[in-house]
Amino acid sequence: MFPARMPRWAAQVLYADGAAHFFDSPVDLLRFRHNVAHYSAGRPASDVRSLWVTDLATAAWVPLDAAWLVQGSDTLGPMRNPDLPAFADRSRALAHARRHGGHVLQASAMTPALLAPLGSARQEAMRRSMHDT
Repeated sequence: MFPARMPRWAAQVLYADGAAHFFDSPVDLLRFRHNVAHYSAGRPASDVRSLWVTDLATAAWVPLDAAWLVQGSDTLGPMRNPDLPAFADRSRALAHARRHGGHVLQASAMTPALLAPLGSARQEAMRRSMHDT
C-alpha cells in the first residue's frame, strides 16, 4: 500500500536525523510505537523524534499524542480493515463515533491488546478460509 493514495489515513514517524517513515494508517503507526526495535531495524526508540497521524476530516497532520482516535467504528481503513480514524478535534471524533459507532480515546490509551483486532481482521479471515478449503 502507498500512503499517498489514501492521504486522510497516512501516518508518519520523524527521526532525529530528519528521516521520515510513512505508514498506511494510525494502526500501523501505533504498532510501530509499541515495538520500534521490531519494525525499525537499526534504529533505537531514542531516534524517534515525533509521531504524526492525519486528521480524517481535514487531512491536516496532527501529533499522535494530541489526536483523538475512534476505536471500534465501522469505518474501514485503507486496506479495508478495521482501523483507527484520527481527528485533531475531540468533538469531530465524537461526531464520527455517533455516526459510525466506536468510542473516542487518545493514543496513550491504545494498548497492544486493543490494537490486536485492528487492521488484521480481513487477513485473518482470509487465512482461515484458505485453511478450510
